[in-house]
Amino acid sequence: MTQVEYARHRGVSKQAVGKMVSSGKIPTVAGPQGRKLIDPAEADFRLGENRERIDVGRDYPDAPPPQASAIGGEIAKDGARAQVGPSSSSGLTAAKTVTEEYRSKIAKLEFEERMGRLLPLEDVQRAMERCAESMLRGIDQLPTKADDIATAFSRSGVAGVRDALKVMARDLKTNLSENMRLTAEAEEEEDE
Repeated sequence: MTQVEYARHRGVSKQAVGKMVSSGKIPTVAGPQGRKLIDPAEADFRLGENRERIDVGRDYPDAPPPQASAIGGEIAKDGARAQVGPSSSSGLTAAKTVTEEYRSKIAKLEFEERMGRLLPLEDVQRAMERCAESMLRGIDQLPTKADDIATAFSRSGVAGVRDALKVMARDLKTNLSENMRLTAEAEEEEDE
C-alpha cells in the first residue's frame, strides 16, 4: 500500500503518514522501482491500532454501497432497484478476504510480540544507541595503543604489528560483547 493509500485508510493526510514513516513509527518495505510501501496491518499494529478500517465502497467499487440493503435478490438505493449481480458479491468477498488477511497479520504480530520475537521500536533504538556508544568508546581508545604498536614493530617488524592489532581487535570485540550483555541486563532491569 502506498503512503497515499495508507493515509486514506487511516483518514489522515499524506504528510502525517510521511512524518510517521520518517520518524520510524511506520515501517516501510521496498516495492517496485524502489518505492516505499506500507503493510497496513503492521503499521496499524505499530501505531497501537487493533481495529479494521475497510471502506467497502471506496476500496472495492464493485461492492454494494454500505447504505444499500439487500431485498429479495435486489438492492434498494434511493428508491431505485437494481439486480444484485456477481460483481457485487465478488466485491464483498474481496472485502472479507482483505479483512481476514488484516486480522491474521495483526494476530501474528501480537503473537510474535508476546513470544518476545517482536520488540517495540523505541526499545531497539535505545539499545542500539547504547551499543553504538560502547563501540565509539572502544574506537576512541585506539590511539592510546600507539606505544604497543611501536613496541611490536621494533621487536618483530610488520608481523609483530599484525599480531598486536589482532590482539587489540580481539580485546575490542570482547569489550563490546561484554558491554552489550550489560546493556541488555540493564534494559531488562529497567523493564521490571
